[in-house]
Amino acid sequence: MQLSNMIIVTAVSAASSIITNLATKLILHPEKIREKSETLKAFRMQREAARRLKDNKLLKKLDKQKFYISQLEKEVSSFQMRMMIINMLHFWVFIALSYFLPFGETAGYLSASISKDGGPISLPLVIWYSICMFFFMLLFRKLLGVAL
Repeated sequence: MQLSNMIIVTAVSAASSIITNLATKLILHPEKIREKSETLKAFRMQREAARRLKDNKLLKKLDKQKFYISQLEKEVSSFQMRMMIINMLHFWVFIALSYFLPFGETAGYLSASISKDGGPISLPLVIWYSICMFFFMLLFRKLLGVAL
């Protein structure tokens, strides 16, 4: 039973990771937001440089772009909010799994070499789910080019 629960947890974390990353890629278009974030960064750097140099002419020119910049900031902020909502899928999957699987059950053991006592350290399913979810999220983000 222990191995089957571990496989179920691994498969579910992989599936939820790929679904959230595909949703992010296809619905939110992170490459567009990446471009907008770079534009905002460049604007802020220009503004800070003009402020340090006390270049009032450049500051006035940059102030004329404030409406456009505020629109970009709203879009980036909206993207971050939607990204957070999509990533909440993992939390809901975790809650659903907790009704069907005993998350307190041991998924495996860590090596005795890292233990103070010299004995193996048990690894609960809840920790295994977290490790798998983190691994698969990073893997699929990299493979799908979703990472900002």
